[in-house]
Amino acid sequence: MSDKPDLSEVEKFDRSKLKKTNTEEKNTLPSKEIFFRLMGVNIQD
Repeated sequence: MSDKPDLSEVEKFDRSKLKKTNTEEKNTLPSKEIFFRLMGVNIQD
């Protein structure tokens, strides 16, 4: 066996068949102020 990986399938891969996707961030983290308010902690600056 060879130590080199078999790249023959990768070389034949056709990138034009891939679909274009758009990613959107759906789970944004709350700000520090909102987090503490939800936890019931009153912070004073």
